[in-house]
Amino acid sequence: MTENGVDPDQEDALDLEEAADLAPRDPVEGAPILIFDDQCGLCARIVQALLQKTGEAPVRFCLISQPMGQAVSRVHKVRPRNPDSLIFIEDGATYTHVDAVLRLAAYLDPPWNERADLAAKLPAKLLNWAHGQIAQRRHHWFDRPEGGFQIPAKYEDRFIGV
Repeated sequence: MTENGVDPDQEDALDLEEAADLAPRDPVEGAPILIFDDQCGLCARIVQALLQKTGEAPVRFCLISQPMGQAVSRVHKVRPRNPDSLIFIEDGATYTHVDAVLRLAAYLDPPWNERADLAAKLPAKLLNWAHGQIAQRRHHWFDRPEGGFQIPAKYEDRFIGV
């Protein structure tokens, strides 16, 4: 059991309304949210880069280890204890795996968003294969953040559910 009383191995998913109730209201109504594995070195590096390269974009972040992140991940069939994907929520739609990466890239400053547009033109089968390979090996290639992801004070307002 976690401190919020949710069994991390339970298969019953909480619905999105319950998940939303677990976090304080986001100050930017309807802002896109990225839920990420805060025990993953690659994910931590990606989020650090996003914080710096999204300028004033309204993207908010949520740690998958937090109650809101766990609830939303279960709703979308991403295992919160061993996630294999980012979860990106935008305009009421949810994206995982390669789709999440490509949607999120649209918020990056040039030239990164333009490079993502080019990547999106590659065959989906190739993109999904590459994503799967990276997801499987990320813990071997990148050290886990010591003590988990540390939210930079400068960007605390961009994190929800913590």
